[in-house]
Amino acid sequence: MQHAYLAVDMFFMLSGLVLALNYASTVTLGAGSKPYLSFIQKRIARVFPLYLFVTVVKTAYDLSKHIGLGLAMPDTWELKTMIANLFLVQAWGISESAVGPAWSLSTEFGAYILFPILVALTIHSRTAVAWIMTILSGALLVAAAMGNSGCTTCTGYLDIFRGDTLYPLMRCVAGFTFGLTGYRLWSVPSIRAIASANLFALLSAFGMLGAYFAGLPDLAIYALLFATVMACLGNSKAANAMFGNRVVFFFGKISFSIYLVHILLAPAVKRVVALSDAHLGHFSVVASALFAFVTVIACSAASYHMVEMPGRRLALRLMSRKNKNDEAPAVIAIEEGDAAR
Repeated sequence: MQHAYLAVDMFFMLSGLVLALNYASTVTLGAGSKPYLSFIQKRIARVFPLYLFVTVVKTAYDLSKHIGLGLAMPDTWELKTMIANLFLVQAWGISESAVGPAWSLSTEFGAYILFPILVALTIHSRTAVAWIMTILSGALLVAAAMGNSGCTTCTGYLDIFRGDTLYPLMRCVAGFTFGLTGYRLWSVPSIRAIASANLFALLSAFGMLGAYFAGLPDLAIYALLFATVMACLGNSKAANAMFGNRVVFFFGKISFSIYLVHILLAPAVKRVVALSDAHLGHFSVVASALFAFVTVIACSAASYHMVEMPGRRLALRLMSRKNKNDEAPAVIAIEEGDAAR
C-alpha cells in the first residue's frame, strides 16, 4: 500500500500517548532518578529480549550465507556498527540497523531517554510552552523530511529510516511529542467531547483509510493519523467497535513480534512466491499472500509466547532489586497496556 510507512508514525504517536497515560505523573524531572531508572528498565525489558533474539538469528543467517555461499556480509558487520546495534543506538546518526525495522526501535529508545524532558515541556508546562513544543515538533518533522529528500531508497516524503543520519530520530521524537500533546489536549473538556464522539471516530478512521488509498500527501495522512489516535483515546462506541474488538486486540498483542519477526521470514516467502508464480498461474497472488499472512502470524504468535513474554519477565527479574514475586507481575500487567507494533 502506498504510504504504508506512515504506520510507524502512528506507532510513535500511540507510544507517546500510552506512556503519558502510565508515567506522565511519576516520571518527571522533579521526581528524582528512581522512577526514571525504573521506567528505563521497563522499556529495556519490553524491547530488548525479542530484538536481541531476532538480531542473533538474522546475523547467524547472514553468516551461514557468507560461509556456505561465499556471499559478502552486510555493512552492519563492522565493529562500530555491531556495538551500536547491540545497545540499540544505531539510528542516532551512527549506522544502519542489522535488522531493518529496528531503526524505529532505536529512535524510540532515544525518545524514552528524553521522556521526562518532553513531558515537562509538553504536559507540565504553561499552555504557551506546550503550543511552542507542538509547533517545534511539526518543524522538526518537516526538517527531517527536507534533510532526507536526497534519499534514493526512500519511497515518500516521510519515509525516513536511514540510521546514519539524525533524521529518523527527529521523525520519532516529533511523533512521540505529538502523542504527549494528545494527552494534554485530552484535559480540555471541549476537545475531549469531540474525541469521544462516534462521528469523530468514524470520520478520522475512514478518512485516514481514504487518504491512504487516494495517495494524499504524507502530511495530510499524518494529521488524520493523529485524529485517529485521539479517537482511540476517546473510547466511543464506534472507536471500541473498530479498535477494541478481540481481533484487533490479538493483533495488537503480537504486533511487536510481527514487526520484527517478519523480516526473518522474507527469504522463505520469496521462495514460495517464486514457486507459486511458476505453478499456480492466476492463483499465485492469492496463494502467496495467504502463505505469507498465515506464516507471519503463526511465527509471531509463537515468538510472543516463547521469546517476547518470557524474555520480558526474565529481564525484569534480572534488573529489579526488589522482591521479584511482588514486583514482576505488577510490572508485566502495566507493560501489557503499552502500544506495540
